[in-house]
Amino acid sequence: MRFVGVKTVEQQDLQAVHRVRSSLIRERTAKANQLRGLVYEYGLVAPQELISLRRAVPQWLEDAENGLTARFRALLVGLYRDLQRFDERVRELDQEIAAIAREHEAVGRLEQLRGIGPLTASALYALVGDARQYRNGREMAVSLGLTPRQHSSGGKGDGSGSASEATSTCARC
Repeated sequence: MRFVGVKTVEQQDLQAVHRVRSSLIRERTAKANQLRGLVYEYGLVAPQELISLRRAVPQWLEDAENGLTARFRALLVGLYRDLQRFDERVRELDQEIAAIAREHEAVGRLEQLRGIGPLTASALYALVGDARQYRNGREMAVSLGLTPRQHSSGGKGDGSGSASEATSTCARC
């Protein structure tokens, strides 16, 4: 049995920052969905993308002909402010993560990999720490849960199904 190394206080702090950021993003998504649902009841269709929603809300508030009551407009202003606060808090944590990433040499080395930015590099550093505890990359990937998906039949069936079976299955799709 292999044991995972104990995380340093730095790693725990960094992992906590990532967890809080992730939680804020979930809350922001929930707030945006709540806002979309409420305006939909007034006949306004909110765009799916968050950036488009941020542009649409001020337009709805300014449009006097869209049927929104004064009470609902006040509620909408509050929801929009909540959304902006979540955005600001996520930006602050992104800046903190970037600052932490600049402080650690190991995170900087991870960032040199194509497609890896400060967010991914710092999360990987916080989760793994000293990768020398693993014998190889495959062992580390398995510990992170990055295992390949099984595509073989595993002995179930020999592939001798008739063409009509395949057609009937597709017809139900």
